[in-house]
Amino acid sequence: MNARVFRPNAHNYANGTPHSKFPDLIYMDMEIVGVNAAFSGYVPRDIPSLLEAAPDLLAIAREYASQCVNCNGSAEIIKNDRGGDAIDDRAEPCPACKDIWGVIDRATKP
Repeated sequence: MNARVFRPNAHNYANGTPHSKFPDLIYMDMEIVGVNAAFSGYVPRDIPSLLEAAPDLLAIAREYASQCVNCNGSAEIIKNDRGGDAIDDRAEPCPACKDIWGVIDRATKP
């Protein structure tokens, strides 16, 4: 997502206005700059804050996963024999960080 532009008072609603029947939802307008996309509607209260924090959360996840001590941040483990030679050519997903890399992939794929 390139940038977010919140437009207050669009559609005669102010951003952050609660839904009359569902108080856990608030109204939000959002435009995604550079891709000609827009969204207007009711969303859970934490969505606007989560969208604002998403770039920072993604950076922290990348940093954390790249520092994995089991795979040195490669996301894969190659099993070696006692002499240090690879047992086979297949790498296995690192059990310590595969979930973090999975979340990063989901967050960055179009």
